[in-house]
Amino acid sequence: MVTKEKQKDVSVNNDAYKERFQFIVYSNQNIICQRYFRINGFNSDSIGSVDLKQVLDECVAMIKQDLEYKSFVYQTLINDEPVKMTGFLEDPASISDLCHLTSTLVDGEVTLSDGRTVDKSYLYYDSKADDVYGDSEHLEPWDITFKFEFRVDERPVYERIWDGTVYPKHIRNSVDLSNTGSNADPKSIQLNSIDGVLQYVKIGRPNLVYNIIKKIVGVMSGGFDDPYHYTNTITIGDFEYSYYNYDNDYFDSWKRATYEKGAKYRQWLTRCEKFSDMGGLFPKEWTHIEKHL
Repeated sequence: MVTKEKQKDVSVNNDAYKERFQFIVYSNQNIICQRYFRINGFNSDSIGSVDLKQVLDECVAMIKQDLEYKSFVYQTLINDEPVKMTGFLEDPASISDLCHLTSTLVDGEVTLSDGRTVDKSYLYYDSKADDVYGDSEHLEPWDITFKFEFRVDERPVYERIWDGTVYPKHIRNSVDLSNTGSNADPKSIQLNSIDGVLQYVKIGRPNLVYNIIKKIVGVMSGGFDDPYHYTNTITIGDFEYSYYNYDNDYFDSWKRATYEKGAKYRQWLTRCEKFSDMGGLFPKEWTHIEKHL
């Protein structure tokens, strides 16, 4: 009789794949992108520096610019204004003629100010298009938010939140920072579906995940031979403020401990030099040793 071997449960410890550094992008409380990465030559002085804040601000700006670009292309593609088919004229006689030629509210035969007639016709979209491409949600500002967070050893170092209701529904619900398929041939994409439109808006867009990690690694590594490699002060008005990348209580206690230890060591060196003929011992200590030996 053939017996089947009992299937073993295999659990995967995801902690083995985690690195010290990560950035996370949220839509409200939902994680839409999370990436762990390592930094070779990590310089801890970078944490809390103005340089790191400026780079992380640039990362947020890249994400916002990408969403704004995609929103513009998306709204251009799904624009429900009728498409003008006939009725073009290169030399309208007046501004009034130009308004009549370009307005979608004027259809059919149009008589211009100089007596010429132009036959305008339009291609109108199916009214059902709004059900597929439209955005019928009624949102107040900040009902939907995006947040960028950078962490070191699972501790938040930087956060930035911005309003997400300014983006069309389909753009904010399909964020792809890697911009997968951005090198596809635009001619091969069908724009008669929402999937095709969302693929088209990514054409030519950069891989933001790669660029964000590259920027962070670049600012947080190296610079060990330069004590002024990072800027830790910022001037606002007439005042200069300092950034600190350490816990003050911890730093002060360590400073006191090393100072006391250093002071004792310096005293010992002075004593050894002054009483070198007695092996660095005070006269009373030497006398005590001679008396009991």
